Amino acid sequence: MLRRIYRSRALIRIAFATGVLFTVLRVLGYHLSDLPYQSNNDDDSTIFERSSDGRLPCYNLPGAEDTLVVMKTGSTELEAKLPIHFETSFQCYPNYIIFSDYAENFQGHVIIDALTDVSPEIQQDNPDFALWRRLKKHGRAALDRDELSGPEAVLASPTGRRANAGWKLDKWKFLPMANQTLHLYPDMKWYLFVETDTHVFWSTALAYLHSLDHKERWYIGAQMQIGSVYFAHGGSAFAMSRAGLEALVETFVRFPGAWEDYTQKHWAGDCVLGRAVSESTNLTWAWPIFDGDKPGVTDYTRFDYDKREYCYPTISGHHVSPAEIEDLWYFEQHWISKSKADFVRHRDVFHHYVIPHILSTGGEEDDWDNLSKDLNDAVDATKGSRQVAVEVTQLRSRSSSAGLRLNNHILFLVSQQQQHPFSPRTSPQAIAIRSFTSTTKPNMRLPYIPDDPQMPNASDQAVVDRVKERRGGKLIALDKALLHAPPVADGWNSFLKSIRTQTTLPESIRELAICRVAALNSAWYEWDAHKPILSESGVLPEDMIEKVKDKSYVGEGLDEKHAAVLAYTDAMTIGCIVKQAKFDKLRSLFSEREVVEVTSTIAAYNCVSRFLVALDVGEMAEKYNVDMK
Repeated sequence: MLRRIYRSRALIRIAFATGVLFTVLRVLGYHLSDLPYQSNNDDDSTIFERSSDGRLPCYNLPGAEDTLVVMKTGSTELEAKLPIHFETSFQCYPNYIIFSDYAENFQGHVIIDALTDVSPEIQQDNPDFALWRRLKKHGRAALDRDELSGPEAVLASPTGRRANAGWKLDKWKFLPMANQTLHLYPDMKWYLFVETDTHVFWSTALAYLHSLDHKERWYIGAQMQIGSVYFAHGGSAFAMSRAGLEALVETFVRFPGAWEDYTQKHWAGDCVLGRAVSESTNLTWAWPIFDGDKPGVTDYTRFDYDKREYCYPTISGHHVSPAEIEDLWYFEQHWISKSKADFVRHRDVFHHYVIPHILSTGGEEDDWDNLSKDLNDAVDATKGSRQVAVEVTQLRSRSSSAGLRLNNHILFLVSQQQQHPFSPRTSPQAIAIRSFTSTTKPNMRLPYIPDDPQMPNASDQAVVDRVKERRGGKLIALDKALLHAPPVADGWNSFLKSIRTQTTLPESIRELAICRVAALNSAWYEWDAHKPILSESGVLPEDMIEKVKDKSYVGEGLDEKHAAVLAYTDAMTIGCIVKQAKFDKLRSLFSEREVVEVTSTIAAYNCVSRFLVALDVGEMAEKYNVDMK
C-alpha cells in the first residue's frame, strides 16, 4: 500500500496573486527595503560573520558535534546535485558522510560505495546491479547522457522512477548504508539521513533532536505507508538515535540474506529500512516537521492529523533544486545571525522567505499561477487592500482591474509586539501584514474523524480501539471516514480482516482480484494500497501488473488461474452476472472453499471501492483526474 500520509498530492502555491499583495503592502507603507530577508549570495559578510577559525555560527550550534548527517546520493545525480552542499549545508556539519553507488574522491570529498557489502551473487547477477557493474569497470564515464538526472528536482510517480538504472540500485543502499554508518561513527548521539535534493534547516533539526533522549530508540520522520508497513519517507529526511540505529543494525546483520530477499521483492528502499526498524523500534510520526514539500508548493493552511502545518517547526523539504538549496541556506544563516529564535517554523519561512521573494519582483510576475481551483471574480486590488487593512476579510470584490483571478485569501494584521525580531519596523503604530492562502485543497467529501478520536461512549471507543489494533495502532483515511458510523466501522473491520488475513488464497490471486476491482471502478485509493502488495507477491511481473490497470485488458500473458480470476472479477464487477462458462472455468481450477473466497473477496472490494470513490477518501479524484463534478 502506498500512501503519503501527509497527503500532499496537489502542488499548491501558497503565495497569492502578486499584484494584490504588493498593493496591500504599499497601501500600508511597507516597502521592499523593509523586508526581513532578501537573498544576497554574493557577499555573505552582509548576512553572517565567521568566527576566528573561519567557522560559521551554524557549525557551533548546540548538539552539532553529536549529530552525524548521512547523505545518500547516486552516480547519476552526484555531479549535478552534490556540489551545492559543499558550498552550503556541509559548511554547518561538523560530522557528515556521503554514500553513493560508486566509491570515489569527488571534489576533495570521500564518497563511499553503499553497496560494497551486498552479497557477491547479487552484485554479479542481479539485473538491478547492471549500472553498478558498469561503474566498477569504467567509473562515472560509463554513464549515458540520458541516465543523468540534471540539477532540477523532478517529481517522480508515486512508485518512483522504476525504469531508471540509478533508481533500481537505490533501494539496495538503505540497510547496508545504515550498517556502515554505525561502524564508522558508533559514538554519535543522532543520525540524520538526507538526500541531495533534501533541504535541512540545521538549527531546527538540532533543537528538535536534542530535546529527546538519544539513549532511547528513536526513528523519526514524515510518515508513509506501503502495505502494512509504516516508515519514514527518505527524501523528506529521517532521524535515528544511536540506540535506534544499533537495534536496526542488529536486526540486519542477524539475517542479511533474508533482508536482501525482501529488498529484491520490494521497490522502495526507505520502506525496506522501515520494515527492518519495526522489528525493534516504532516510527515516530513527525509530519509536518519533516515535510515532503518545499517552500512555494506547501499549503500552509493545511490541517491534518490534528496539526496545522503553519504553526509547526520545519526541519526538511524535498525535491529542492541546487539553486533553492543555496537560497534557503542563506536564509537560515541570516535567521541564525539575526533571530533570537532557536528554530524555524513553517510560518517563519512563509513570512520571511516566501513573501520577500514574491515582492522582490516589484509586485509583478509574468505568467503567475498559484494553481488554485477556487476561482472567484476579479479583485480590485486597491479597494480590497484598504478594506483588509482595517480587519481580517476575504477579498471577493469585483472590479475592472487587470482581470486578476484569485482563490480566497485571508490577510492577518499583526501588531508591532507580535512581529518577529527580524522586522525593522519599530514604531508602535507599525503594522506588519502576514498573509497566507486559504486554498481549496482536495478534501474528502466528509471531514475526517481525528487521528485519536474521543468517542461519546465506551462502546464506540471500543470500536476505535479494535480498528486501531488491526491497523497497528494508527487509523488510515478509510477508517477515519467509516468511524462517523462506529457500528458500520466495526462490522467492516471484522469482515475485511477475514477477507485479508483468514482466507486460503495465494496472495497474488487475492491481490489481483482486489487491484482489478480498483481499476475497473476507478478506486485509486484501493489501487495505491494493493498494487504494491501484488508486486511484493513476486508472481506477476511489473509490466503485467500495469496492464491490470487497463480496463480493456483481458488477461494476455497470465497463467490459467490468474486469467480465470481476472475474467471472473470483470464479470462480477462490470455486469454482476457471471456467465456459466466463466464460472465453470474458475470452478475447475479452485476448490469450493477457494471459489467462495475469491467471490467474497471480489464482492467485498467492490463494496470498499464504491465507498472510497463516492466519498473521495484519500483525495484521489484530483490525483487521477476523475471527474466528480
